[in-house]
Amino acid sequence: MVSRPGWGSQNTLDLIQVDLSRPVPTGLAECLSPDELARAQSFGFDHLRRRYLTAHLALRDVLSNHLACPAADVSFVKNAWDKPSIPDGPYFSLTHSDDLAVIAVDHDHEIGVDLETGSLVLTREEMAGVLSPDELEESGERDLSEADFLRLWVRKEAVLKSLGKGTAHDPSRLTVGFHAVDFDRWREVSTVDDGDRHVFHVLDIRMGTVSCAVARRDQPLSMGPLAFRRWTPPWSSSGQEDAAIDTKSLA
Repeated sequence: MVSRPGWGSQNTLDLIQVDLSRPVPTGLAECLSPDELARAQSFGFDHLRRRYLTAHLALRDVLSNHLACPAADVSFVKNAWDKPSIPDGPYFSLTHSDDLAVIAVDHDHEIGVDLETGSLVLTREEMAGVLSPDELEESGERDLSEADFLRLWVRKEAVLKSLGKGTAHDPSRLTVGFHAVDFDRWREVSTVDDGDRHVFHVLDIRMGTVSCAVARRDQPLSMGPLAFRRWTPPWSSSGQEDAAIDTKSLA
């Protein structure tokens, strides 16, 4: 893989956007683990295999820059709920929808990210089992659109990923709310798991018509710069540097 100057800063929350539509050159997937290769081969359709390979190659490339090691040497472990992590950090999260993926990396706190491009359609009836009592009541009092339910689900998924259990933790025990999109405000939410209260901060991410949110497990909120980047494949012939889409400080 390639060295990306400026990537991997200790105090920066990195969000990297990945285009999954590009074909993967033959032989490049050799840096993936046997488990990753077996998972890729399990897909029955070429476009699903391509998306998986590209997302995981991008993940290894990004993490190799944070760890200052070859991409093939990045080693993962999984918890009891199959969430992958790296011994001694950094914390990371990967999400994808159709031909788009986002990788979040944080050196200090558990992180979760989720996105939906809009191909998933959710209604109140379909969401009834995952809405908290407060959310269920609010949804009955307001004229909410399918986009509102999708946005709530993305926020909730980001928190559940940060918790490390995904939907193994009952989503209806977590309230994230139907509040309007706010790209500049981290909102505090919490949930109780195994008798312990866990506090998170959730932020909506600006990505055009895509619904995206990131959640960070921390209390109190302590944020340095938030960097938005676009991943350029190492095999790209464009010759362009990977550049930050936007960088801002959130305190």
